[in-house]
Amino acid sequence: MFKKRVILQAQYELEKYTDIFFEFNEIKEGRKVVAIKFIIHNQKQTTSQKLLLKDEKIALKKRLKEQDFYKKEDEKLQQSLKQDLYKKQLVSAWIDKNPSKYKKLLDEK
Repeated sequence: MFKKRVILQAQYELEKYTDIFFEFNEIKEGRKVVAIKFIIHNQKQTTSQKLLLKDEKIALKKRLKEQDFYKKEDEKLQQSLKQDLYKKQLVSAWIDKNPSKYKKLLDEK
């Protein structure tokens, strides 16, 4: 959230309204971001450099959308697995409490 709402927004606005822009690198320990390294540049660049930067931003936005998508899909999968586990636990508990009924059901098939 912080990255999306603060850093990327500031990056966009600085590039759009001023003569400077910045790049940043997240410094991580494991999955946690512990620091951010900023590299500040002057806007006086060649057209090809600007196009390259724009392409990188587009790619970054695409990666962020993909990460968000995969995160949501992962959460759905985890929820589904939890539900399946809960169902298996219920069935297992019922079988433990009703072994004769379970055996009868198996014999009927």
